[in-house]
Amino acid sequence: MAQALFGLGGAKEATVLWIPAETFSQWTALSSLLQRYPDLRLTVGVVAAKMTPESASLLKPYIEEGRLELALRLAGDPILPLIAAHSAAPRPDDIPARLAIEREQFRTLFAAPAAGFAPGAGALAPQLFDGLRAMGTAWAATGEYAASTVSWAAAGNMVLVPLKSIAATQRELTPADLGLPELAEPAVRVVDEASGLALEGSMLRLLSTLAEDRPGVKWLTVSQAVKARSADLTPASGVAAWPTWVGNLEPWTANGRARRAWRLYGQAAAALERYQNSGSADL
Repeated sequence: MAQALFGLGGAKEATVLWIPAETFSQWTALSSLLQRYPDLRLTVGVVAAKMTPESASLLKPYIEEGRLELALRLAGDPILPLIAAHSAAPRPDDIPARLAIEREQFRTLFAAPAAGFAPGAGALAPQLFDGLRAMGTAWAATGEYAASTVSWAAAGNMVLVPLKSIAATQRELTPADLGLPELAEPAVRVVDEASGLALEGSMLRLLSTLAEDRPGVKWLTVSQAVKARSADLTPASGVAAWPTWVGNLEPWTANGRARRAWRLYGQAAAALERYQNSGSADL
């Protein structure tokens, strides 16, 4: 199955999840690119609240053709495991509540559900899986977990898609970052401009170059890659750790500013919980 998916026995295949900055507004340019480059298949993580009906209408024809799919993101790309298990005030129920609100915003905008879920930095944890499955999430993105190149994991009907992150913080993306043209590594890749792992706008600029060069590659959306893996999945319970795009959670917890921010968040969350349980709260 892995050979068929990654083209080792036939056509070369490439899958990319692109996460633009929340302020991204060049949807007309993306629509024009898809028109110029009919071979392109792409998955984009979007925050529905940051998009307009006009930008949605530009993308709908390509969504209907199956050439573009959109993954749901939460505004701000919060690091969900740190919210669900905060030592001062764990609030795992906040996450499905936020997902439900933003899922409905997405449905209103596109008249269809999101293809999957792209959590902030690919940060997931097992205590989040039940809520995601209850939302009907077909797949959720995560960092490359152990043995993911052999078999992907699934939690019930939800597939956990391991993504190889591209670090290009101070340079433009190149075809080699996507594994082109050799595609030597069997990986599904993420270009995360929202977190600063890639320069803002660099993915659109690279794709514009590829539209001119037309490399010999078969593009797949993440959902198409998941479908190709459907007969080769293992239970998520067998995965020991769930890394982010960059490995562990230290980038969001290790420095002084981050620790202070989470301490203040914990104090605010604890105060809210005390109020909600006070018996006199106006919910």
